[in-house]
Parts: sequence; C-alpha cells; structure tokens
Amino acid sequence: MRALVICLLFFLLSGCAQNIGTGNHDLSPRLASLTLHAGQTTRGQAFQVFGSPSTISYTDQVLWPYAGHEILYPPGTREIWSYFASSVTGMAPLSYSPVRSRRQLIKVFFDERGIVTGWDAIPLNN
Repeated sequence: MRALVICLLFFLLSGCAQNIGTGNHDLSPRLASLTLHAGQTTRGQAFQVFGSPSTISYTDQVLWPYAGHEILYPPGTREIWSYFASSVTGMAPLSYSPVRSRRQLIKVFFDERGIVTGWDAIPLNN
C-alpha cells in the first residue's frame, strides 16, 4: 500500500508544469506604457515599479543597435536602465506539453536630472 501511494504521488507531482524565470516577471510593454511618462516619471518612480535594473549605462551617443533592433535615444538622454526578464513554462517531467520561453528587454532613458526621456521594449523571442 505504501509503495502504491508513493508511486501515485510521483506521477501526480510529475505532471505539474514548472515555471522558471529570471529578472522582473511583471516586465511588459503594457506596464511600461502605463507607468513611464517622458518628462514626468523620475528614477525613483521607475525603481518603485520595476525594481533594480539589470544594467545601467551612460551615453552621449545617438544610435545603438541591439540584436537587429535599433534604439534611437530620445534627445537629452544621458543614462539608460535596462531591464531583462526571461521565463520558461511547460517543463513538466513525463509530460509532452510544449516548452514555451519568453524573453523581454525594456530600456528606460533618463536625462541628466533623472527624468524619463522615453523607453523602448524589445522582445527577444526566437
């Protein structure tokens, strides 16, 4: 009886889909459009919504290519916060459900005063 219960639990638990992710799981262009307003949103407000950025870079360049996606810096941009999120779902053992991955990069541009000058969302799905 005990072996039957253990086998039953193994098969029931192995059917549960796993979600594996890194970065900010709530990262989406929709969230960015609702919270990031050029000329209004501050660094602190962006931090409250998105948390710590994956990277912070400083620039005086006008154009930066990323994975075939050209990002035009808004005028006055001096600092760029990059947020990266990655998630994989459907990796259940003994399951033939498809594995789905989602990767997203959002760049938030700030001027020298720490005010948002714009943002860009880059889907990184293959």
